[in-house]
Amino acid sequence: MSFSFGDRWLGLWVCDDGRGVRIGRAAHRISLSVTDAHGASLAELVGDCIAPYPDHLRDPSCVPTLRMGQVRADVGEGITARSYTLYFAALDTTPGASFRYRPAGADDAIADVLLHPDCGASMLEIVTDDPWSNPGYGTIDWALPYLPFTHADALRVLHPLVRRPSEYWSVTVGDDPPAHPPGRAVVEAKARGWCELRCGRCGCTAVDVTDAVDDSGTAWRQLHAVVRCGRCGRSTRWHLDD
Repeated sequence: MSFSFGDRWLGLWVCDDGRGVRIGRAAHRISLSVTDAHGASLAELVGDCIAPYPDHLRDPSCVPTLRMGQVRADVGEGITARSYTLYFAALDTTPGASFRYRPAGADDAIADVLLHPDCGASMLEIVTDDPWSNPGYGTIDWALPYLPFTHADALRVLHPLVRRPSEYWSVTVGDDPPAHPPGRAVVEAKARGWCELRCGRCGCTAVDVTDAVDDSGTAWRQLHAVVRCGRCGRSTRWHLDD
């Protein structure tokens, strides 16, 4: 399966701890914008798409990472620069497969593709250091732990960081904000006190409260809060019906 870097790989990819990598184009190269679960920048990188060697592609027994397309960027400069690599992989469902993951290609649905991160040692570490005695050999702090990234457009369930305060809360995500519900308008600070408002799609806390309403009565509580994510752009509706 050959690999080519197309527009389908662009956009925001997220992992279970809320970190995100936005892949874009930078002239003839690839840009990587890495953020944490609060939307704060961890790194702004420029790298290159690296296709696997044809000989590796023809050998199914070869280690999968050698057959996978990848994006690789330097973190730092000169001989102290370490490498940050994202491998394009998909779960191998072939009966009797030797490896859990296989190279992802153009025929794979974006929902089936995972980006597996890895870091590489700098030239200085390779020459002077010992990976067996240095636990930080070749690692980049913000890249740990190594968790796979899924394209945000492919997610169809709530992000694992989304926590409903109780079973009476519902959380829904959409590309457009929902209709304004009836009730009394609530200031943003009060709405943020109801629960930890996050984006339901990418788990980010960097959200703007675009609508907040309290429609509670004497014997029930009805709370509505709508937030728009500053990272992926989706709208999330938090609704308490108690």
